[in-house]
Amino acid sequence: VTPEVRRKGWVPHRLRAGSDGPRVMPVLPRPSLQTLAEPSKMRPAPAPPSTAAAAPSAAASAATIVPPLAVGGGTSSSAPASPSRAATSDVSTPPAATRTLSGAGAMRSIHSGGLSQREWSARGSLFGIDSPRTSRRLDADDATSWTDTSPPSSSERALDRRQRVAEELYDTERSYIRSLAALCEGIIRPLTSAAKSEKPIISLDEVRTIFSSLEIIKSYNEVFLENVEARVREWDNDTCLGDLFIEMCQWFKTYTSYINNYSFSMAALAECNQNEAFTKFLSTARARQVLRRQDLTSFLILPIQRIPRYVLLLRDLLKYTPEMHPDHDNLTMALEQTKAITETVNDAKEKHDNMGEVFSVATQFVGRVPVPIVAPDRRFKKKGPLFKSVKEVAIGPQKGSFYFILFSDLLIYARVKELGEDGAEDKLEFRKSHTMHDVLKVEDMRDSSSPAGFRIVTTAKAYKVFATSVEEKLDWMAYIAECREALEKKPGTIVSDRNSKRRSMYLAW
Repeated sequence: VTPEVRRKGWVPHRLRAGSDGPRVMPVLPRPSLQTLAEPSKMRPAPAPPSTAAAAPSAAASAATIVPPLAVGGGTSSSAPASPSRAATSDVSTPPAATRTLSGAGAMRSIHSGGLSQREWSARGSLFGIDSPRTSRRLDADDATSWTDTSPPSSSERALDRRQRVAEELYDTERSYIRSLAALCEGIIRPLTSAAKSEKPIISLDEVRTIFSSLEIIKSYNEVFLENVEARVREWDNDTCLGDLFIEMCQWFKTYTSYINNYSFSMAALAECNQNEAFTKFLSTARARQVLRRQDLTSFLILPIQRIPRYVLLLRDLLKYTPEMHPDHDNLTMALEQTKAITETVNDAKEKHDNMGEVFSVATQFVGRVPVPIVAPDRRFKKKGPLFKSVKEVAIGPQKGSFYFILFSDLLIYARVKELGEDGAEDKLEFRKSHTMHDVLKVEDMRDSSSPAGFRIVTTAKAYKVFATSVEEKLDWMAYIAECREALEKKPGTIVSDRNSKRRSMYLAW
């Protein structure tokens, strides 16, 4: 062993097996530094417990102290044991300190005993025992290679996590682009080509309203993906991604335009779903797995879902980027710019979730509905059966029962045509609709027969109804009052104009 190896405490990780198979390295006594400095004062090494099947030669070799491997040759040799180091049979090997190496390795016992790094280094240099921080590996060709096995520092772990986040960014971005490409190539372009032909499936204006700026978003994100891929492939601890996000933030105007158009997109899609040619086209696309057996709306929501995902990835990148890293300032700036658009995105997601409820209500109706159910600014509020009498409340919903649906700007009165089974929605028959400025008031009906009764008074008719409980009644009354109040605050409506005139007359008087 060279002086450098002794100084650094590098020792073999495993011992080469002898011709007689794996051997046992006995537990050495815990020496002091003075004893290590004078090897002649060391006590004899204990011999491993012998077995009945072991041969005398094997027992003799087991008591032999194996010297360190030669650095240059990479082979091990067994020297005769000194009489002063004869094995003693009254010391047994602690089972917790023994580890077995199969194949070309050897079985040996190591007992740290709380030695310091300096003692480990000195002891390892003398007797070929592993240091807790460094070890030596033998390759298949028995060449000598020395490897530092010290645990990684917190900064090293952070940089490793940072690389994993970068790889996650690349993987999710690639999946996002694939979905947008499938939508553009399998749906948007065929519909656009058909709209320009003599047999359009839907009009060109409807295509533009439904899909808005999706193709532009796809082209921008393809450039972003190429840049991210180039950085990830050549990744090292100094690789930066913040500048790519800052550049992409300039494209978020396209995302904002898409988000603001989203409610109109859903309304146009609802109208096109009444077109038999369009629904047949979508069914064929699903059969060819263009949409991967998913609904079209699950693809249209992807750009809105992607922005919050960028925020999460940027937070993770910044979390595992040291403050002195060249990418730290750019990541901070990119995160702030990306978070600025999340409020708009959250509003769009809320509208999307509510629009799903509006779509669900539209599918409940059987037969002709004279008013459009889906509208860009319409919000679903509440729906459910209301009863004409207390007796009907006790029986429950039946065929022909009253059914009311409240939107932010519309109240629909319908009848139950078919009861839903196994959690399915009831099928409804449209009867009448009232815009909210036609709803004059909602008032509690002090009927001694039931405390759950109330009246909905409109310009055309007054509905005397009973809810299933007092809580249900209060919910209906609160929602209707809320919609009335919101309508009064909205300028340009009949109710708002009427109230404004009343206030002006009062102030003039």
